Amino acid sequence: MKVYQRVALFLFVIAADSVVADGDTKQRFFQPDGEVWVTFYDLPSRRFRRIRDAFLIRNFDAAAADLVVAKNYIGVEANRADERLAPDILDVVDSMEHLASRLHEPTVTVGDFDPLFARAHWLLSQHYLLQAMAARDQNDLKLAGWNLHACAHHMERSALWSNARISVGLVSSLDEIRALGNRMLDSPGSRWVDTNQPIVKAAKTLRRLGKELNRPVKASTRSKD
Repeated sequence: MKVYQRVALFLFVIAADSVVADGDTKQRFFQPDGEVWVTFYDLPSRRFRRIRDAFLIRNFDAAAADLVVAKNYIGVEANRADERLAPDILDVVDSMEHLASRLHEPTVTVGDFDPLFARAHWLLSQHYLLQAMAARDQNDLKLAGWNLHACAHHMERSALWSNARISVGLVSSLDEIRALGNRMLDSPGSRWVDTNQPIVKAAKTLRRLGKELNRPVKASTRSKD
């Protein structure tokens, strides 16, 4: 690794550690993925792209290794997921493990990845929305903001892996959720959150996206606001 890359990585690690310490939250906001640190919700997205690229050039061992990494990450999330979501997330984990063991088989095609990855993102979007609600109810608005970012990220990725052309209105809603998540991080005050109801907006966007993708919302995402 070049010197400037090491310096950048060092500074990013320090920033990550300071964010984790802030508010004494239990969630790590950044985690290592190879030689870089990524936001906690982006690891499966990075791995999914690498899996598909490796498979296309017939590097099945690399694709299988990345599938195992993604599977392990999602398994961790399944262990802390709402009981209504956990069985479905664990089913995705099992499917990834099974697929990783079969990549050398000629019957496996790149078409096997897209629906599995889309389903993983869809379930994770619901998982992080519920995590955001729980954090908000505990008045940990920075943690809620991070989870809101994660929710928007996985909603968008679910649409991409579904090869769906979502409406302009939904794209705008996802951008708004990210902006509100940023504001929760920068200004974690309850007054404006009560007024703007960012998590309520995210829940409505999730239900709208579910209708466009024809995917069910497995857990209740009705807000308490």
